[in-house]
Amino acid sequence: MYTIKEVAEIVEENEHTIRYYAKLNLFPNIRRDKYNSRVFTDEDIDDVRLVICLADTGMPLDKIREFMRLSKEGYQGNRKRYRILREHETT
Repeated sequence: MYTIKEVAEIVEENEHTIRYYAKLNLFPNIRRDKYNSRVFTDEDIDDVRLVICLADTGMPLDKIREFMRLSKEGYQGNRKRYRILREHETT
C-alpha cells in the first residue's frame, strides 16, 4: 500500500494533482486506511498513470471519470471506452 506522497514520487507527478484527481473520483477503487487516508495498490498506481496520460491529452475530467468507471466493467465497457477515445481524438 502506498500513500499519495509515495504515489506522487513513483509517477513523478505533483502530490496536489493526485489528491485533486482522487477528490474528483477519477480513481474509483481507492481505499482508505484506519486513519481515513487514501491508500493505493500497485494496480491503483497503474490507474493514476492512465489518468495522467489521458489528462495530458487534454481529455476533459468528466470524460476521464467515465472512462475509468468503464474500465472496471471489463470487456463490457471496452466499446464505450473506445468510443470515448475516438471522440476525443476528433476534437
